[in-house]
Amino acid sequence: METPSFPRLLFPPLLLLLLLLPLSARGLCPSQCDCGGADDLAVRCEDANLTVVPIFLNPKIRRLSVQGNK
Repeated sequence: METPSFPRLLFPPLLLLLLLLPLSARGLCPSQCDCGGADDLAVRCEDANLTVVPIFLNPKIRRLSVQGNK
């Protein structure tokens, strides 16, 4: 049985990173939240039954509303 070469081992994680890079630049908006458009710097997660504050949001946001959650 042949041992995989080092570059072959790196390919899957690298591919995943490249696919997720555009998402991380924009941030990930939870489905219960309203993150507005690309230029909107406000995120509204009101009455969304969240148990934690979303952490994968665009780091440039200026307002985060989480009223009415658990």
